[in-house]
Amino acid sequence: MKLVVTLIALFFLTMNAPALAQSEASKLLQEGHKLNRTGDLDGAIEFYKKSLKANPEYSAAKSSLKGALKKQAILKIVETFDPVCQKSSNDFNVIKLCLEKHLFFNRQPLHPLIVQEFITWLSDTGDQIISINLRDAFDSNRYCCDDSFSVRLTGKKMVVRTDFTKDYSTRDDNYISQEDCGGSCTFTYAHLGTTDNGAMVIQVWESGGGSGLFSTLLFTKVKERMGANFDYANPSNLAFDKQQIVLEKLFSISLGDRQETSISVNGNFVVLNDTEIKIPSH
Repeated sequence: MKLVVTLIALFFLTMNAPALAQSEASKLLQEGHKLNRTGDLDGAIEFYKKSLKANPEYSAAKSSLKGALKKQAILKIVETFDPVCQKSSNDFNVIKLCLEKHLFFNRQPLHPLIVQEFITWLSDTGDQIISINLRDAFDSNRYCCDDSFSVRLTGKKMVVRTDFTKDYSTRDDNYISQEDCGGSCTFTYAHLGTTDNGAMVIQVWESGGGSGLFSTLLFTKVKERMGANFDYANPSNLAFDKQQIVLEKLFSISLGDRQETSISVNGNFVVLNDTEIKIPSH
């Protein structure tokens, strides 16, 4: 009789094991969120790892861990910046300095989707999109999310990368299946420097899943302008008093497919291999 009772108990425990594991994983995840909100990233990361240990397939824990690790990497990068760039500011001169020197806005790198907007499709010519308001682009649904790209320092160069077949696999927006891609669909950029007259030089690499890795040299500039918020309740109070931080495309240079190119920024000159290009005032 005891054997029968024991077997029945083991049966129900086995049947409930997945639910128990999920419940434990969920509790650990919430503990991680609490620590994350208080700024204890190290503690949050440990709880996210424990949550995944309880349930290795828990997608919420996977994305939370990825986002926390990325935030930790960014904080380490920010610690190397000028002190004025280590905190958020509404002063345009400070914003301009931090973008031109580090390509960071409010202590965050530009989302790859923002930079990608400026790159002309291979099937097109000319420039379709030439400016984006960073103030409203950051933390928007259009350029989402914290866990959708990675950041690393290579020497003194910051490299930001997103993989559309992996980084967006838990969301429908911007997600490309492995079958549709045919490989790894990625977008990567690196800030190479800024000319004395304020042209920010960004190298971009794009892969559409085949063997090609197409590179572009993008030149941008940051400007301040004032926008307006229209209120139907007070239509007569329309005023252009909303600060907009505008990233503007100046021009771009195609660097081809998997071509080795030496690039340096010196004063108002950009040197591509042995070709010296003077960037005029703009």
